Amino acid sequence: MIPVAAITSGNHLPSTRFRIRQHIPFLNAFGIKVKEFCPRINKYAPIPFLNGRVNHRYILPIYAAWMGTKLMTRIPGIWGSHTRRLTWLSREFLPGYPTAEGWLKKPLVFDVDDAIWLTTPFGERAVRRIAGMSDVIIAGNNNIANWFTPWSRKVCIIPTAIDSTHFKPCRKTAAIDRPFTIGWTGSSATLPFLEAIERPLARFLNDFKNTKISIMADGKPAFQHIPPGKVFYQKWSPQTESSFLCDLDVGLMPIPDTSWARGKCAYKMLLYMATEVPVIVSPVGMNREVLNLGNVGLPAGTADEWIQALHFIYQNREKATAMGKAARRIIMNYFDRSIITRKIADVFHDLT
Repeated sequence: MIPVAAITSGNHLPSTRFRIRQHIPFLNAFGIKVKEFCPRINKYAPIPFLNGRVNHRYILPIYAAWMGTKLMTRIPGIWGSHTRRLTWLSREFLPGYPTAEGWLKKPLVFDVDDAIWLTTPFGERAVRRIAGMSDVIIAGNNNIANWFTPWSRKVCIIPTAIDSTHFKPCRKTAAIDRPFTIGWTGSSATLPFLEAIERPLARFLNDFKNTKISIMADGKPAFQHIPPGKVFYQKWSPQTESSFLCDLDVGLMPIPDTSWARGKCAYKMLLYMATEVPVIVSPVGMNREVLNLGNVGLPAGTADEWIQALHFIYQNREKATAMGKAARRIIMNYFDRSIITRKIADVFHDLT
């Protein structure tokens, strides 16, 4: 067995759950034994108990102390990496800062699923430094791979996997009065992307009465134009995530055409597709690449395109169902967990 130390960034972060943790039990079948070292404090966690009550002159020392505390939680991972043959690092230790990654055991595999080099204040410096000391970069999409190529010995493109046994189609209730459900799931940090298309959503929901929008996130959207009675919010939970997706008639993934968004790995889109839900997405970065794999949904860039796409899915249910089934097939052929686990295993075996 090849012993590997997986260094993750936070217990519930998507990069931890879907890029690393879901593969750990299945890598055993390939002769790879992974131990995860997850910090006790999420690296993105804000400073607790501030709430604007601290004098500004004390903010910088408090911030420095908080960053230092987070870095201290990395010591078990650094130590643990030296008890294994390989190290599998998920992103950097602290967002935007070069820190103690150089103390990790080599060979080092650096797993990246976002444009983390854009993180302030020193993201590019930090990421280039880690890339230079890494033996392999696992990039979540072509955009990420292209950025790393000049700074890295070897780059492998491995998309984020979908566990098709967990995220799978389920029969929707056949009640006549069941509302047509638009869905969105994600973190509160990306809610502004959804709020940016609020006006076309509001217009669609107004055009068709038996409709609603369901949202699963760690915070509620700040809608101004959609009536509260049309919005159904559910706090994100790993236990209810799959059932939430199953209830959708169409899944949305709006993102702006920015450098950061082009680094996204389309995971939200892939989740909808796994449950046979047709998608409407911004044709940006990997979203466009997945759309090109088959007739799985519709692109939308402008407000009019969002309205037209929603109207089409609502008024053409049979075609929408066919899109959903095609989407599931693409997940099984390109993004299924079993396929991605094998690709990750090949990376580790090539280093030993």
